[in-house]
Amino acid sequence: MKPMYFDFAAKPTYRKVWAFFVIAAVGVLAVSGSQMHQFAQQKQVAADQLKQTKIKIDSLQINIPEPKQAQHSLAFGRQASQTAQLLKTDLNKAFTALESLKILGVRLQSVTLNISQNIVEVEFEFSQFSQSSDISEALMAGYSTSPWQLMSTSPQIRSGPQGAPAVVSLTGRWQAKLDKL
Repeated sequence: MKPMYFDFAAKPTYRKVWAFFVIAAVGVLAVSGSQMHQFAQQKQVAADQLKQTKIKIDSLQINIPEPKQAQHSLAFGRQASQTAQLLKTDLNKAFTALESLKILGVRLQSVTLNISQNIVEVEFEFSQFSQSSDISEALMAGYSTSPWQLMSTSPQIRSGPQGAPAVVSLTGRWQAKLDKL
C-alpha cells in the first residue's frame, strides 16, 4: 500500500498565505491571552483594595465613641434656646417698614436676618442715586431715632439687548438692629 499525501496548498504562494494566517491567528491568541491575564490581575488588585477599604471603614466605625447623653442634651438645649430667641423676636416692625416702602423704580432684592447678631439687612435696587435718600426716609418713617443705616451703594452694569446701551442700576444695603426697631 502506498502512502497518500494531501497537499492543501499546492502552489507555493498559497503556502505563504496559509503561513501568514497561522502566524496571525497565533499572534491574536497571544495578545488576547495577555490582555485576559492583565484584566485578571487588575481585578484581583481592585478586589484587594476593596477588602482593605472595608477593613479600614470597619475599624473606623469601631473606634468612634458613642456620644454621651449629656452632649446630646447640651446641643439640644442650645438649639432650643436659639429657636426660642427666634420665636421671641418681633419681626413685624422690620417687615412693616419694608412693606410700606412704595417708591417707583425701587425693587427689594434681599432680606437677611441674623438672629445671633440681632441684625436685619435689606438690599434694594434702584436707578437713580437720589432714590437712596428716598429709601432711607421711607425706612425711617415713624422713628424718632434712625434705626436704619445705609451701609453701601454700588453700581451694577448689565449689558442690554444686542445693539442697546448698557443698563446701569444701583444697589444699596441698609442695616438695622432689631431691638432698635
